[in-house]
Amino acid sequence: MKTKVSNTADFQKAITEGRLDEAEEWLLKIREEWNKYVRDSKTNTRPKRDDSAISSRERTLMNAYITREDWAGAKRIIENSVHPENVKPRAQKLENVSGKRYEDI
Repeated sequence: MKTKVSNTADFQKAITEGRLDEAEEWLLKIREEWNKYVRDSKTNTRPKRDDSAISSRERTLMNAYITREDWAGAKRIIENSVHPENVKPRAQKLENVSGKRYEDI
């Protein structure tokens, strides 16, 4: 029986079991919640260090999509990165492993 992803351990298990859609759904939910609650009250911004856990999960999920050769799935994760500076190197990785131009994926 499939379990719904509700924490990091479930996220890892879903990836291991190939349930990437469930892992992605959870990641999107966590990112939305993070955006609501983790803010500096004076500047209304999130400190970069607080996003590192989400960025790490994004990288894990992106790599899982790449392993499956699901280029569109990997691109979706890249385009929704919490750190804009991660987009270019991750897009380059996707181009290298897929053999396709990022724009064509």
